[in-house]
Amino acid sequence: MKKCEIFEGINSLPRIVKVMFDDLDVPSIVPRVNKTQEKVLVLIKYNENNNMGEISKLIGIEKGSFTTLTDNLIKKGLIKRKRSDKDRRKISLVLTEKGNEVSNKIIEVMEEHLDRKLSMFSDVRKKDFFNALQTLSECALIVERNIH
Repeated sequence: MKKCEIFEGINSLPRIVKVMFDDLDVPSIVPRVNKTQEKVLVLIKYNENNNMGEISKLIGIEKGSFTTLTDNLIKKGLIKRKRSDKDRRKISLVLTEKGNEVSNKIIEVMEEHLDRKLSMFSDVRKKDFFNALQTLSECALIVERNIH
């Protein structure tokens, strides 16, 4: 594979996310929950054992900004901080009951949205799409593990 092909592929990732999700409109379940907060709620749902630093990396937000974002979600009663029993310095984020309900609704709307977006494709093409996402995710994990 040529280097230019690799860069073209990597550069297409933000475009793929934009095309798939920019027009996603999650009905206002909780007043003033923005798209970034929606992403954080879903990430916490699937990564509850990760600490705040790990979640901020997953979403791509600096720790200071992420702290402000989480403070707002705490004020809305959607998440809470939980200190590790093993290492008191480590703080994870967990969904409250209300936060779990909201994240479930966000996921439901996202799935319906994706179903509509992918409805133009054959079942084989859909499977290819999801296999490609899985492969990209696995490759990213391998690279990430070898960096640290």
